[in-house]
Order: sequence, then structure tokens, then C-alpha cells
Amino acid sequence: QGIEPKAEAISVIADYGDGFKYALKVIKKNRNYISVRVPDLGKKLDIKLRVVQGKQTSNSQSIRLKPVIQSRRNPPVKQHRLLVGDKGEDVFKVENRKAQCDRSGEIFERASIRFIKKRFAEAQFVALPEPGCVQCKDIRVRWYNEPTGELAYQLQIFRRQVEGICRAQVR
Repeated sequence: QGIEPKAEAISVIADYGDGFKYALKVIKKNRNYISVRVPDLGKKLDIKLRVVQGKQTSNSQSIRLKPVIQSRRNPPVKQHRLLVGDKGEDVFKVENRKAQCDRSGEIFERASIRFIKKRFAEAQFVALPEPGCVQCKDIRVRWYNEPTGELAYQLQIFRRQVEGICRAQVR
């Protein structure tokens, strides 16, 4: 009776670009397929997957992640109403939950202004954080209203849900 050699472990490596490679957890496998979950780590969305077994490596398979974007209105509603007209700048802090190993978080994606009242008035962004930031710069909105103008708006912040990176899986 011969002893069968022990099968070498199969792993799936995701290349998130810029030299960042990450070992994925195999959910299911059989002779014909391997099932893995590809997390959004807050990096690029175009990812290449390779199967590695021992010294053998498969060809890359490209996939595109679909990010999960959530939006929240940033209370309170900013209102500006003066009979003589006025101008100014409102500052908003962007607070995100930082992702950690086995714990999800969020990164800034974009922001928009939702006008509630806008009569002879305007508001626009003059400073926005970079998409993908965790510790972000403040959002600045410059506004003005003409005499008898009215302005009421609410800031809407869109955040991308990401998962934390576990050091043991970085390759």
C-alpha cells in the first residue's frame, strides 16, 4: 500500500492594484469550483483573482466590485434669511467609522447639497475631501442670498462601506 501525498492547500489571492495582494477566505470548494467572498477594502474596484496551489498559479480572472454606498443627511438644515441679503461660508465635519480587521467601516465618497428653499440665493461647495478618505478635511459651502432672498439647504454625505484589512491575509 502506497501513501498518498497530502494535497497542498488551495488559496485565492486578490490583487487590488498598486502592489496590494490579499488572501481571501475560501467558503466552498470542490473539483470544479472555488467559492470566495471578495471584500471591498476601500481600494480599487477592479480586482484580479488567482488560485494558488503549492507552486502552481492559475491565470488571473478579473472582476469588478460593486461598492455599497450609503447616504445620510447631515442635520441640521442650514437656513439663511435676511432682508438685506448676505453671504457666508458653512463648515461641516466629515466623520467616518474606521474599518479594522473583521470590522466594517466607511470612507467618504461624495457629497451633495439638497435645497429645501432657494429664492434669489445660491450655495456651492468650495472645499470637499478627497474620495476614499477616512480622516477627511472639512466640507465648506459658500452661500449668498440677494435682498429678500431665502436659502435653506441640507448637506447629504455619501459613504462607501468597506471592510477592515487583516494583516494575516496581506500577501
